[in-house]
Amino acid sequence: MSLKNAPTDIISVEIIFKDYVTFNENKIYLTEDVSGHIAEFFKEIMPDYVVIIYEMFNPIYPYCGSKLHKHEIKEWEMNKKTTVYKQRYKCTNQTCSKTLTTELPDIVDKHCCYTKDIKRIGNELEDLEHISYEKKAELIQKRHGVKIPRQTVQYHEFTESEEYLSKKEEKINQIIKERNLEFSGIIGYDESFFFINGEKYVRTTSIDNKNHMILNDQIIKAEDFDKYFIEIFMTYSLKDLTAYSNPDIPNPKHPLLLRDLKKDTMITDGYTAYVSIIENLQMGHQKCVFHKMVNQRTPVWKTTNKLERQLKNKENKLK
Repeated sequence: MSLKNAPTDIISVEIIFKDYVTFNENKIYLTEDVSGHIAEFFKEIMPDYVVIIYEMFNPIYPYCGSKLHKHEIKEWEMNKKTTVYKQRYKCTNQTCSKTLTTELPDIVDKHCCYTKDIKRIGNELEDLEHISYEKKAELIQKRHGVKIPRQTVQYHEFTESEEYLSKKEEKINQIIKERNLEFSGIIGYDESFFFINGEKYVRTTSIDNKNHMILNDQIIKAEDFDKYFIEIFMTYSLKDLTAYSNPDIPNPKHPLLLRDLKKDTMITDGYTAYVSIIENLQMGHQKCVFHKMVNQRTPVWKTTNKLERQLKNKENKLK
């Protein structure tokens, strides 16, 4: 069939958005819970004279319970680039007569011009790759057309990180519950070293090697990192620590009283202290493939580098 003769279904925009959008001549009214992306969509496809207005879903004054009448509209620069308006209301109670502006708690925090979607991008990017705040600001501008200072990206990432991680943890726990994931007993352990304001820190992490669930994760000062700490950390990693974040389960008096997880094998690098610790935990011990390769190749690399240096010295003498 040719494109000319192909059937075409014309679906009215009003039908698609009928539950939360009202069209009134040169005005488009959005309920307070409608995403800012919808407002931006209408700004893109509609003529410039069309005004986008956010209004209350149920205009009732919360303090006296009286109905609110539309009063005027207030301009708002969403993400400092998209002009939309908020509907203002006036209380019908003669003894009150106060005004109230439509708030958008699902879209933007109070006294903030950047939407929640934009504010959490810094943490989302950090999840994918550790890059500079300047680079994050550039990516936000390219992807969303929002020009934002790198200092603001840094501030948002700092203030939003706790809530972001908490929601992510809830989502992961929900997936674990839905999929009925169980611990395999094969645990991977490693640590990484880094600096904060010139001070050295260590991050220790243990994960289930099969389903990649984090069992234990801790950041400490490098001066506190020793064999004793590793032993305690690994011991706690074999306990069900979710009780500490579960409001339905009373926090135990001591982690060692927690339910034991299944334990089989601990995978680590070649640090010699691990051998006796893992023996005490009555687990099998296995070096990770990467460190096995490094340990096998290190003697070869040392010999190769030594021969290359000797050859280079002889070449320099001949010149």
